Formats: sequence, C-alpha cells, structure tokens
Amino acid sequence: MTPDNTQKQLEALREENRRLRQSIEEGGQDSLLQSGKAFFRKLAMNASSLAAGKGLKRSLARLYNELPHNVSKDTMADVSSHVIWRVTRIGIFAISAAIIPILVLMVQTVILSTQNEKLDYQNQLIQNQNLRLDQQVQLDESHRRSSFIFLMSNIMDKIDEELKNAPDGSRQLSDELIGRIAALSQALLPYRYLENDELTAGPLSPERGQLLFALVNSLLDEATYDKIFEKSNFSYADLKQANFAEAYLRNVNLEHAHFPDAVFRDADLEFAILNMADLSDTHLENVNLQGAQLREVKLRSSELVNVDFANANLQGVDLSQSRISGSFTNCRLDGVVLEGAEIEFALLDGAHFQSTQWLEDLDEEGLKGLYSIRENYQMEPEVVILSATETDTLYRLKLREDSKLALMGDCERQVLEVVRSAPEVQTLVEQTQRQGEQIIYLTESNPFGAADLDIQKDSVYLFRITTENADFFNVLMWVQFNPNSGNLWKMPLTDGESPQELDYSKKIWFTLPDYCR
Repeated sequence: MTPDNTQKQLEALREENRRLRQSIEEGGQDSLLQSGKAFFRKLAMNASSLAAGKGLKRSLARLYNELPHNVSKDTMADVSSHVIWRVTRIGIFAISAAIIPILVLMVQTVILSTQNEKLDYQNQLIQNQNLRLDQQVQLDESHRRSSFIFLMSNIMDKIDEELKNAPDGSRQLSDELIGRIAALSQALLPYRYLENDELTAGPLSPERGQLLFALVNSLLDEATYDKIFEKSNFSYADLKQANFAEAYLRNVNLEHAHFPDAVFRDADLEFAILNMADLSDTHLENVNLQGAQLREVKLRSSELVNVDFANANLQGVDLSQSRISGSFTNCRLDGVVLEGAEIEFALLDGAHFQSTQWLEDLDEEGLKGLYSIRENYQMEPEVVILSATETDTLYRLKLREDSKLALMGDCERQVLEVVRSAPEVQTLVEQTQRQGEQIIYLTESNPFGAADLDIQKDSVYLFRITTENADFFNVLMWVQFNPNSGNLWKMPLTDGESPQELDYSKKIWFTLPDYCR
C-alpha cells in the first residue's frame, strides 16, 4: 500500500470517528433532556395529584375524554363531588390552620390573666404590708406619745396640791405650773391611731383633749385660764362626746380639733380659734362665740340654740342638717353650707359676704326660714380698703327699720331664761342629760309670729321641750308663759289633765321689755 493511500484511510477513519463521537454526544444530551422532562412531568403530575387529588384527576380526565358532546351525568356528578370535597377539605385545613394560632393566643391570654391576678394579689399583699408597717410606725408613735400621760398625771397632782394650799380658796395657779402645762400641751403632738382597725384619716391628739378636759373641770380662775390658753396649744385635740358645759375657753387654740357629739352649754368661747375643727352632731346652747375663728368648721347635724357668733369668721362653715338660732351680727358668711338646715331665729344685721349670689344660693339648699331673711333684711354694698392699692367690695345685710325679727329674737331669749329658771324644768334637763340626751326648746307661738318658721302669732309664748332626735309626738313638756300676767304654766300632755303653774325667778319677768308683751 502506498503512503498516499494510507494517509487517505487515516483521514477517513478520523472523520468517521468524529461523526460517531458527535452522534454519541447528541444522543446522550437528548436522552438526558428526555429524562429531565420525564422527571418534571412526573413531579407536576404528583403535585397536581396532591393538589387536586387522584379521584379529581381521574374524573377530570374522563370529562376531557367525553367533551365536547358526550359528557355523561355520572362524569359531571363525579367531577362536582370531587371539586366540592376538595374545596371543603381545603377549607377544613384553612380553618384548622387558623384555629391553631387562635387557641395558642387564648391559652396565652389565660396564662397572662392568671399571671396578672397573681401580680395583683402580690401587689395587694405588698400594699397590706405597707399599711401594716405604716400602722406599726404610727402605733409606735402613739405609744411614745402616751408616755406623756404619766407627766400629765403628775401635773394634775400639782394642780390639786396648789389649789388645796391656796389662801382664801383661790383658784389660781403659779406661773411655774402654768409653764409646765403649756410645755406639756406643746409636747403632746398629734398622730394617727387605730380606730375600728383603721388608722384615723388625719393626725389627732387624744392626750391634748384629755388635758384640756381635765383643766376645764378643775374650775380654775379665769385669769389662770387666760394665761394657760395664751401659751398652750390644743390644736388637733381629740375628745368624743365631751361635756364642756359652762366651760371657760376664751382664746383657746382648737384648730383641727375633733369634738363630735360634744356639748357646749353656757360655754364661753370668745375669740377661740376653731378653724377646720370637727364639731359634727354637737349641742351648742347659750354659747358665746363672739369674734371666734370658725373657717371650714364642720357643724353638720348640730343643735345651735341661742349661740352668739357676733363678729366671728364663718367662711366655709358646714351647717347642713342643723337647727339654728342665735346672733350672726357682723359675721363673715362666704361659703356657708346650709343644705337642709332650719333657721328658727337668726339675727344677721351686719353679716357680710362677697357675692350678691349668696341669698340665691340659699334658695337651692332648701333652707327653712329663708323668707324671714328676705323679709327683714336689705343688702347694701360696702367698699373695704385692704391696702394702699387694693380694695374689695362686701355686701352687708342691714336689718330693716320695720323689722320685727330682732325684737322677736330678743324677747324669746329673755322668755327662755324665765322657762329655764323653773325648778321643774331644771330637774327635767338634768334627768335628760343623765340619759345622754340634750334638751331643745322649740317655739310654737309668740306675740310676733313667723309663718315661714311655723310660729303662730298669739298673746302667749308656747314652747315644746323635747330632745334633739325626737319627733313632734315625743314631747317631754309643753310650757306656756303669759308675758302680761307673768304666769308660767306646764301644759298637759294628755286630755283630762289640768295645767300646772310653775315657780320661776320673777326678777327676770320684771326686766322684760314692754315690746315683748
């Protein structure tokens, strides 16, 4: 074989080899592509089967085969049932998927609520613990304060000793002892203490109340009392149901004092300082409170009989549900609360306030006796100079010249002195006091009359003697006084009885003015 032939054969073999290699490569790529297509087709079929379900797939295949004209009812029913079932199953899965987080949230809410309850309970326990700690601190303070009781006892013994050794029955104390009393009153600071298992709303000093009550009942000389009250401090004194009958308490400092249900009969409290004191349910009869400071004093549900408030400061005093008679001449009356109160007699000449709305405000409080104020008084403005550059306008009530109110009040006061001087009335008062009740005198008739106060006009004075909480039918005594003849009669309580003439101090009748007859 020649070299040229050999070369040609090699080239032919190489070309054949190249074509075979190319054919093999193209065949392998087609096989791989077909395999890939088959894999993805199978995956799509499985996914469609998973999504639609095998039954739905078969029914749809039947439907496609029968379309467009030979679709049977069974095929449509089969497709419809599978579609409905598939939608329902998806809805169930969706609802289940939605319920699971809701249930988790509900459980979480319950856990949080339980946790909050535990926290609230824990906070309550902490508050109770703090309250008890506060109570313990206050009680420790009260124990410390109560140690002064021994010092008070020592001082009272010194008072007894000085009075026994005093010449000519003098009731004066030495300046040294008065100084010790004043120092003790300053040391008895107020504190909060337990009352009905709760701390009192504010600080009080029961020891100051006991010291004041002991001093009042020592019946000291008025000059001695003046020295004691000038140097001592009885603010925040606490003494419930105290009886200060005929007590001399001029210039005493009783700010923030707590004397509920107390009795002040024939007591002298001129220029006393009683600002913010609590005197609810008290009985004040023939009490001198001229020039006293009574700002924001609580006198709710109290009996005020012939009380003299002349020139006193009554700003913000609470007199709601109280029965009132007395003199309020030249008093400051801004903000006085008279809701449900009953004015039997009130002399208001010179009483002043800042707003002309004062009388209109009383209309809204249901005040009994308001007509007497309107009928007997007129309102006049008055400019008050506060400083070189500042002035204020006050409105004063001025008693009308033709008013009968002042005459009626003065006459009733003097006639009541006649009634009280009768021994039988005095015995009745003492018996009632021993039973823990207080006597009040209600006017039924007099020569003046006052329709809005239910007082009839008559030639005689008729009084109903009863107690604070008694109704109209629970009368202790009816008393009638004739100012012309001077006869005082105890009227019968039941039919068939005769009036009984009573003895009394005739000298009071002799001083009775003619306009009272």
